[in-house]
Amino acid sequence: MKLRVLTLVALLLQFIFHLDIDCQPAYSQTATAMPVNGGGMSAILFNTKNGQLRVNLPDDTSEGDTISGSVIIEPKGRNQTEQTKNEDELNGYVVEIADQKAPCRLGDFKCVMPTANNIVDLVLKDKKGTRVCSTSVKIYDKPPPLPCAKYPGTCMLPPFAQAGWPIQCRGPCDGDFNNSSVKVAGKELVKFCESPRKLVVECPNNVQGTTTIEMREGNAIATGKFTILAVDLKCGLTDIERGKTTTLTVTVWGLDGISEPVDLQINNLAPGIVQLDGGDKQTVKLEKQTGTWTKAMNVSAIRSGSFSFVAWVLEPPIINVTYFQPLGSTRPVESPPQQASQPATPSIAGTWSSTYGPMTFEVSNQSNGLQQVKGHWQQAADKQGKIEEGVYDPEAGTVNFSYYEQFGLMCTVQRVLICPLMEEHLKERGRRQVLQDVGHLLANIFA
Repeated sequence: MKLRVLTLVALLLQFIFHLDIDCQPAYSQTATAMPVNGGGMSAILFNTKNGQLRVNLPDDTSEGDTISGSVIIEPKGRNQTEQTKNEDELNGYVVEIADQKAPCRLGDFKCVMPTANNIVDLVLKDKKGTRVCSTSVKIYDKPPPLPCAKYPGTCMLPPFAQAGWPIQCRGPCDGDFNNSSVKVAGKELVKFCESPRKLVVECPNNVQGTTTIEMREGNAIATGKFTILAVDLKCGLTDIERGKTTTLTVTVWGLDGISEPVDLQINNLAPGIVQLDGGDKQTVKLEKQTGTWTKAMNVSAIRSGSFSFVAWVLEPPIINVTYFQPLGSTRPVESPPQQASQPATPSIAGTWSSTYGPMTFEVSNQSNGLQQVKGHWQQAADKQGKIEEGVYDPEAGTVNFSYYEQFGLMCTVQRVLICPLMEEHLKERGRRQVLQDVGHLLANIFA
């Protein structure tokens, strides 16, 4: 089960922006680190000589939080013997998070985030204790608000999710796996990570249709109606010649009983080789809300080569707010008003490509929807510009900042920063919308 999830993540890596995580080559590193964000998680994928390790952290981790996370391994190997040997090596690895050790063989861990520090160091060591890779991850200085906080004693359970993908259960938690669980159809699910505000688990892969979801936190329990959707992609060809066409058939099962809107994201993983009818990145609203939904889409070859597609169900716009009840209680469960899920505010924090070289922004404060920023850019090996102060406006998609160069004077500029991966998207949505889309793309990768 865990190996399958990690393989899926590798498939999606080309959509992930390299934000808020930096490898620190203070020594000779023998592994690499890659951020994988989405589905309520901020994960780090380590590629080592023995295989891959994925460290799952909550995406709302804040200073002083107690959190739980998990480690998933995928050993390399051409045969079972090689895989077993590499698995033994990977199980000997240790991840140190803010100077707290998390042995990979245990599969999960609990740690406490430092206070007055919005950077957390993650160090990967092999079974000999040799340091093989180091990264740093930014965390919130203040925890993001919990949407259901105005209803004390409640949590937010999603009405549906896709089989095999993460489920976010939002609500007051203690960050400790030992006191928490989520069950679907009576079966306890694999836990990915937990913060004081959410628990992220894996949706079962062998069940579909409408059932129940049950979240336990301490001695309290909340239940709700829950539907598991299965998504299948079939294509007549996976390798195509220039000028040829084929058909992609997308099927979604388990829609019986769903009253909420269901949006399906479909992405072409090889836009340089084939074109997908309707766009290489598109959201399809499922017209049929019962039974099985199917759609055939035309695929045209631009040039010869292999290609593939990925599709996932987006997080529902309405999340069920449910009251916790004491374990064993028979009191009827109240139904508070339902709330629309609140998308994360787009942030400019991270490293962006620009015509002046890599440009890094840090968000120091936020008020009235505006983000106070500072940072730097590396125009050449010996030329670094410093961003002394600035303001990013997510609504306008612009950032105004004062900067200083070694060979220039202090001045103020206005510039819209565009990530190269969004250049095609820019043609469709326009310059004002691009940064908002960047902020939401990561959150929708697993939703």
